[in-house]
Amino acid sequence: VCGGQDYPRYMRHYEQMGQENSAEGRLFQQKLDEFMDHWQRFRLDECWTQPEDYFAQSERTHARLVLNDYNAWLANPNIVGSFDSTQIVDAWYHGAGLTNYFRELKPGMADTFTDIMSPVRWCLFVNPVNVYRGTLVRFEASLLNLDKLKPGRYPVRFQVAAPDATRVFEKAVQVEIPMRDTKPEPPFVREVFSEDVSIDGPSGKYRFLATFEHGAAAGGGDVEFYVGDVAEMPRLKHEVVLCGHDPELAAWFAARGIRINNGFAPEQRKRELILVSGVPSTDRLVVFTDLARRMARGSAVVFLSADVLIDPPGNGQSPVSTRGGLPL
Repeated sequence: VCGGQDYPRYMRHYEQMGQENSAEGRLFQQKLDEFMDHWQRFRLDECWTQPEDYFAQSERTHARLVLNDYNAWLANPNIVGSFDSTQIVDAWYHGAGLTNYFRELKPGMADTFTDIMSPVRWCLFVNPVNVYRGTLVRFEASLLNLDKLKPGRYPVRFQVAAPDATRVFEKAVQVEIPMRDTKPEPPFVREVFSEDVSIDGPSGKYRFLATFEHGAAAGGGDVEFYVGDVAEMPRLKHEVVLCGHDPELAAWFAARGIRINNGFAPEQRKRELILVSGVPSTDRLVVFTDLARRMARGSAVVFLSADVLIDPPGNGQSPVSTRGGLPL
């Protein structure tokens, strides 16, 4: 699990030490120069005010990914022990460390590992994490207990909170902690909640919450997912050209009132939006040669599956390998 390395901050450190001309100082300056070239080319200043903001957000994302890994591992009753999804310090020129090259703790890592190391902890899961309004969503909760809770029954409240803080789902349950000397010995973690819920609320960020109402101070207990509303999606006014045999995709467009054309016009008279999916209706070499011409004339081509780039088994060729210079 890696995040970006903060090249601007690294260079300020090397300059502060008077080591900007050292081998590593020159190397990181080269990496920063390459990054700034991409910053200009892709107009990243429209997304972040300064490069430093980009790297800070990357490192915070890294901390969330680490937490996501631990949720899965800690919820597995077959895994007992100490392990890590990353390393303590960045090394080998990738950003996998909890701290950077200069031993500074990365943004969000302290909160992540405070949560991870809780001896009583919720491991929450939402599947899928991006859904349309009205979709069934699976919510699961596992309880990690490293022999900290006394035997007994504990009241727990599960909630799903919408972006406006209203509750679209709420359920109270009793979680029983067994005696430690029972046979077989109780596992350190076990699933205590699993339910499918239809989420019908406003679009935005939702939270799945698990809370002990008495007797236990747990970590975890809060995970995010996102709901979109089809009615709020922008309407596509232009015709879409479908390249390949994909009736399911064609039906999806038709159900949403999007005009489609199931083939190329003999002569291209305007820029097109072309979606490539399914099996090409004619010879692949002919199709991909035509696609390349249309791209060169300004058409936008989106490949919805890598499978369309590979010839059927036994052919031994692909459009990419057959036409090495084709700008796919």
